[in-house]
Amino acid sequence: MKNANRNSLLMEIAIVVLFFALASGTLLKLFTQNFENNRLSRTRTQAVIEVQDLSEALKASFDMQKTLKENGFSYEDGEWTLEMPDFRIIASVEKEERQAGFIETASLTAKDGDFVYVNCTASQYFPSEVQP
Repeated sequence: MKNANRNSLLMEIAIVVLFFALASGTLLKLFTQNFENNRLSRTRTQAVIEVQDLSEALKASFDMQKTLKENGFSYEDGEWTLEMPDFRIIASVEKEERQAGFIETASLTAKDGDFVYVNCTASQYFPSEVQP
């Protein structure tokens, strides 16, 4: 009878240990996912802040390409690129002539590989009397 009690006690302890092992594995997975979501959220927030700041600077500038260069962008293959630690910002500037002047538009994209964090545009209108 004592042997049966010992076996059932060992079986109960094994079940409890198995339960805690499964629970710790599940918690580890949840903490890992939470850590990755937190990192992605921080990167996305930083990308939005950088793109919004740059958009405001471009809207206030007289020469968008000069402003991009002053902010550390490099020009290659028709695009302006700024490498950040976790993402890169790509800018393209287009000038559209109108009868009364022209519109200069910069398209800004913050991305990491194929994952796009944020898109933004900054536009300025210059009357034909003003030539930048």
